[in-house]
Amino acid sequence: MRLEIDKKHTTRISINDIIQGMIFGFSALVDTEKKNYTTYAKALTDVKLYKWEALDLETLFNQDFEIGFLFMKRIAKIIKTRLQNRNVQFLDIYK
Repeated sequence: MRLEIDKKHTTRISINDIIQGMIFGFSALVDTEKKNYTTYAKALTDVKLYKWEALDLETLFNQDFEIGFLFMKRIAKIIKTRLQNRNVQFLDIYK
């Protein structure tokens, strides 16, 4: 699975590869009011995906704060890693 962003309306660039066990699509969970997605996912091979609705997860997190905390802690680590990777990509582009 490859994550891509729009460079222009007609051009997408690859920003990250997702391997087995990794997640994507968490931006809708973090900002549930707007439902903004920041990337596109493109399957490069056959994949098996699991999907949870953001509102269902939000309900679960409100019922069990510990699960919500642990889940969001993991999301924060993923965001940090992806931002670091993106920063390295930008540095390589603008050398």
